[in-house]
Amino acid sequence: MKIEGTQNIPSELEILYSAALTKKGANTYLKKRSPFRLPKMQAGQPGVTTNQQRWRDRFKDVADRFKNEPQATKARWFNALPVELTDIGYYNFYVLSSYNFALTKFLEVSGVIKSIQFAEDIIPVSGGKTFTINAVDTTKTIVVPLGNSFLADKIYRGQGTLEDGSETTVSIGATIDTNIADVKISGWRQKGILAGGDGEIDGYNAILASLSDVNLVVKAPYVAEFTQLSYCWEIIEKKGRVVFPIVKEINQTSIVIDWSEEPTYANRVSIQVIEYI
Repeated sequence: MKIEGTQNIPSELEILYSAALTKKGANTYLKKRSPFRLPKMQAGQPGVTTNQQRWRDRFKDVADRFKNEPQATKARWFNALPVELTDIGYYNFYVLSSYNFALTKFLEVSGVIKSIQFAEDIIPVSGGKTFTINAVDTTKTIVVPLGNSFLADKIYRGQGTLEDGSETTVSIGATIDTNIADVKISGWRQKGILAGGDGEIDGYNAILASLSDVNLVVKAPYVAEFTQLSYCWEIIEKKGRVVFPIVKEINQTSIVIDWSEEPTYANRVSIQVIEYI
């Protein structure tokens, strides 16, 4: 294109001009500039930087591979058009993949995010929770649940009485793991002033004789002065640990989240729903 006279390029258009055209040379001609295709006369010639060649090769590779994608995939790229890009599918593919730092020849079409949705709610102890979302393609969607609940220590308590010098078998009321259970027995009986009148106070305690997964045996030592001893017992089964949410279902307009195992308490969980192009 030949230009006569002086060129006056407004500063706000300088970048756009430089991207599209060269500056006017001594012969008053302008040349169209293409950042993505080397003129054949320059291919492999001095003056072309390694970086220029790398980006031009990459764009050509992207355009060639885009042509081989199924029509449905191409349509997704057209439909996922960001406002600042063109309606050329392969060009969107090129630019968006650059945003996503996918800079190698092994770039996958599905590697660019189309949308991210967020939601949160309380997940009950059992039964899970269904989150409603905007429609997604389930084959190109992943869900990341964030949050946790926990399993608290299981505590069992009871009380009773023992005859002097006897023992009794107590039903725990549940099946426990004796390897992670702590047992406390409390029950003390004062004997009073010992024979001989020296004024000292003495007494005795209830003790744990044995523990099984369903019963414990409590025993009282023999002391002739009293016939009964009241006692209390407590078992703490130390199973406390964190419980995490998991994805049970990914549907087009809903996500089902539940706990990996039933926790002690319900808790709030948030989800990120990420759909790829």
